[in-house]
Amino acid sequence: MVLDWLTQIQIKVNMEDKAIKDTQDRSLAHLDPMRVILERCIDEAVFFGYSRRTILELNQFANTPKKQRSSIMSLIIAGMTPFKNPTIRERTCSSDIYFGDMRGYKDPDGNWHANSVYLSCVALPGSQGMFKIFFEYMGGTCISSKPGVGGMGPFPCLMVVDDMQGIPSVGTILDGPAWGRNARTSL
Repeated sequence: MVLDWLTQIQIKVNMEDKAIKDTQDRSLAHLDPMRVILERCIDEAVFFGYSRRTILELNQFANTPKKQRSSIMSLIIAGMTPFKNPTIRERTCSSDIYFGDMRGYKDPDGNWHANSVYLSCVALPGSQGMFKIFFEYMGGTCISSKPGVGGMGPFPCLMVVDDMQGIPSVGTILDGPAWGRNARTSL
C-alpha cells in the first residue's frame, strides 16, 4: 500500500511540475519534489490522526537536507522490496487493522470491546521482513500511547511472540520491557 501511494503521489507531483513548466515560469516548479511528497504525507497523517511521534518524525525527515534524505529514501525503498512481489502485494494491499484499535474499539453504540490479532509468520522469503514491519508499527503504537489517551481504547496491550530466534531484530521487542510497562504494554 505504501509503495502504491508513493508511486501515485510521485506521478502526481511530477505531472504538476510538468504542467507548471509548460505553462508558467519554471521558477514556480517544485525545487524539491520529495519534500512536497513528504509534506503531503504529513498532511495525511494529521488528517487520519496518526500518532504525534509519526508526524514529528515525518516532519524531521522532510526537513533533512536533500542529499541525506535521498540516501535514507533509497534504504527505505530497498526495505520494501518484498512488497514488489505480486503475491505479497495482493495479500497486503488492504487491511482492516487500524493500530489505534489495538487497545480496543468502539462499536456504533459507543461500547468498548477488546481486540485480538493473531499473526502467523511462515518462513517464506520476505515474510519475516513483513512481520518485523507489522510488529514495529503495532508495538510502537501501543508503547507510545497509554490506554484511553489520544483516542486509544481503555485496554492494556499484550503481545505474545513465539520463535524469537527466527525473527529478525525488532526494536519494539528490545525496547518493550523498558518502555512498555509505563504504557501498560506487555511483551
